[in-house]
Amino acid sequence: MPTLDGHVDVRVPGGTQQGEEMVLKGRGVQPVFGGEKGDLFVSFLIQLPRYINFSQLKPVTDAQGTR
Repeated sequence: MPTLDGHVDVRVPGGTQQGEEMVLKGRGVQPVFGGEKGDLFVSFLIQLPRYINFSQLKPVTDAQGTR
């Protein structure tokens, strides 16, 4: 994910829902008069396909079998 400091890897927790937010501490804007950087808020926009074909479904079913 691009931030003001450069690229940051963000792991999306399982079960994350549409509109949920994650806070990246210290990755926000530096105050004009000095001090610590603020926090960067990440809001999730999740889009799932309505229909998937077998080749898209196979990795999901294979992963479920390994639990």
